[in-house]
Amino acid sequence: MDFVKGCIVPSASPFFRDLIFCRGKRGGISFLLGVGSWFWGTGIREGPVIKLYPIVQNDGFEQRSHSMTIQEMTTAFEIEESPLISGEELLEMGDIGPCELVEGRIIKMSPTKMPHGKIESRLDRKLSVFVEKNNLGEIMLGEIGLYTHRNPDTVRAADLLYISRERLAKATPGGFLDVAPELVVEIMSPSDRWGMVRKKLREYFEVGVTVLLVIEPDEQVISVYRSPTEFQELSIRDTLKMKDILPGFALPVADLFA
Repeated sequence: MDFVKGCIVPSASPFFRDLIFCRGKRGGISFLLGVGSWFWGTGIREGPVIKLYPIVQNDGFEQRSHSMTIQEMTTAFEIEESPLISGEELLEMGDIGPCELVEGRIIKMSPTKMPHGKIESRLDRKLSVFVEKNNLGEIMLGEIGLYTHRNPDTVRAADLLYISRERLAKATPGGFLDVAPELVVEIMSPSDRWGMVRKKLREYFEVGVTVLLVIEPDEQVISVYRSPTEFQELSIRDTLKMKDILPGFALPVADLFA
């Protein structure tokens, strides 16, 4: 596949070499457009808005020939950046699948795999029992939206978090969390890059998160961060304790990876 200013040219196929597929929007509806032989199909396509100009002036869009040169295609299409959206606008979209909002732009995320889900579920059970027994606050999981920046908005999707009753009382009800929780848990996937994880670390601590757990299922380790640069690495021989936010809580790390 070749890319021409955001367009995909399936040049490898002799049957479809004349088709140019582009992402665009019309009337607020995302679509997939094929130029050469016209093809329309609805679906979610995040990215730039594509303005299509007629190659030959006519009553509608009309192709000049079955084959288009690269130069013709680059002059036929104009790429325009999508407008930034707010966290409130993202919320109004409803369920659009796993994603985060980063500086006003939607970033799609892949569904999590089984090891990720098992670890998240086990940690949730252990924390929830302790927090409920001591009436401390709430454990939330399932990619909870948390604001880490405003104007433009960034909403991170936390795998799991703990927030005390005192902090939760200050949050705006009904939307993404706009008050920093005491604890955020990030469970790494094989596709995650440490550069992006470190960026999230800085964002979480800048808004007031106290402790961040980064769990690596493949390595079976937990990194306990209390600042972007200060951390303690725990192996399956260690016990997870967080005396500064959950005094009395203790969890053998091996229990998460068993």
